[in-house]
Amino acid sequence: MFLRAVPTWETEALWQVHITLKQAQGGEPDAAGLGELLQEAGEYCNPPQAAADILGRLNRVLAVLLLDIPAVRTLATALVLNTPQDTHVQTAYEQIHAAWATAGIH
Repeated sequence: MFLRAVPTWETEALWQVHITLKQAQGGEPDAAGLGELLQEAGEYCNPPQAAADILGRLNRVLAVLLLDIPAVRTLATALVLNTPQDTHVQTAYEQIHAAWATAGIH
């Protein structure tokens, strides 16, 4: 695991892309062309991917980037300060992995 600061505007932009792609997948009339583009993009993947699979992976990326629980702050502080691992740090690490597992991230 590593710590990386991501500017808020980048995660907000990625979230907006996710919302727009979900609308396209859902058949929103204003996003029909985007839905077709998403489907075509999936066909060019190796192996080919369904639009739902692409959106699922994007959703998991957002779950990692936007996870805001106390354990994240505990682990981030330990990483920044380069503190030795203790039970608090190990517990935080386990809580983060548990939250990711709940979100379907392995």
